[in-house]
Amino acid sequence: MLPPPDLVQQAEAALSGLSSPWVPLTGGRVNHLWRCGGVVIKQYRPERATALFPNDILAEVAALRRFAGQGIAPEYLAHDKDWLAYRYLRGHGWQSGTGQVARLLGQLHHQSPEGLCFRHLLPDGHALAQDTRDMIAVSGLVLCTPLSPPDEGSVAPVPLHGDPVPGNIIIGPAGAMLIDWQCPALGDPVHDLAIFLSPAMQYLYRGRPLSDREVSEFLTLYPDQAVSQRYLRLRPWLHLRLAAHCALRAKAGDRGYAAACRQELTLLQTLGLEVEAAPQISVPIQTPVNTKRVASKATTA
Repeated sequence: MLPPPDLVQQAEAALSGLSSPWVPLTGGRVNHLWRCGGVVIKQYRPERATALFPNDILAEVAALRRFAGQGIAPEYLAHDKDWLAYRYLRGHGWQSGTGQVARLLGQLHHQSPEGLCFRHLLPDGHALAQDTRDMIAVSGLVLCTPLSPPDEGSVAPVPLHGDPVPGNIIIGPAGAMLIDWQCPALGDPVHDLAIFLSPAMQYLYRGRPLSDREVSEFLTLYPDQAVSQRYLRLRPWLHLRLAAHCALRAKAGDRGYAAACRQELTLLQTLGLEVEAAPQISVPIQTPVNTKRVASKATTA
């Protein structure tokens, strides 16, 4: 896909010495990206935002400005109304080794939230349960097993990436870093843990869910064991919410999400929850369309 001429003009005016050609990066599911030498240009598509995954350019600008110096995000370069430029990261999308992701997320969650104006995620167990019920009600899923709201109080909010899927974790010479910061938040770290550990998200970006051993390794090596244990207590609600998100994307016709939803429902079944799915969700699980595209967001040059 060629970049729009007005985008090229704006980027070249803002970034002196911007090289050509503009090479499309095809690993993303939401926005359009190009690589121009050592620069990545992202053009936002606001209509692709969802309740679970916003698409906020100003939030991403703030995240890059704050976290690039901490070695967990790429360097911010420039932005305008609907596009952002950041330093290209050499490397590849994450595929294995959950311990390095546990440490990376732990490093992010240890950062100070002071001065960050990100959205605030659900503060406690009851808020999580209500939001999940609201999403299920419009998703086509039916929870058949009684499930009481979790008795978990609020915790001090910390910075969250909001979308730490395998394709947004780049493994390069300097180690693991996070890209695609368009939906950061302040809240309980368990939300980031659930997204990374989600069978649906792993399936969409890696072709298969994590094994029990990989999940155990992640939770053991995450730096704050109180968070790991709270994730385990909240796991049914966190993954019901992700299943509802996938069901909604499947209803909208987004490829791969029906099968991804089945992956999430399989986990819920192992947790003792019976969830009925709409007919469009009940399909054979096949290789997701994005599996072979992950590395193209940041491939070693």
